[in-house]
Amino acid sequence: MQGLVGHGEEFSFYSQLKCCGMKDYTDFPSFERMTGHTYPRGCYKSIGTVACDGHNVSADVIHQEGCFPKLLKITKTQGINLSGGSLGAAVIQPGS
Repeated sequence: MQGLVGHGEEFSFYSQLKCCGMKDYTDFPSFERMTGHTYPRGCYKSIGTVACDGHNVSADVIHQEGCFPKLLKITKTQGINLSGGSLGAAVIQPGS
């Protein structure tokens, strides 16, 4: 893991959301030129395994789904929850 130290803290939200890149794990051409690794540490499913070499793109090793679709889904879900809660409050309030 020595080669990857310092190349991942800024990408920690990838591991939290279980995603990699905005579109997918191939979104890092300049990252590869700068670090020699195909994707950041945050893309790993389990940091510290032998397969985490910065080049293995197996679905067993990295999150392959992009973050944008996940963020969009979260936003839509939260928007529906907020709308439903607001509607419920508006219905209850006049009857109080």
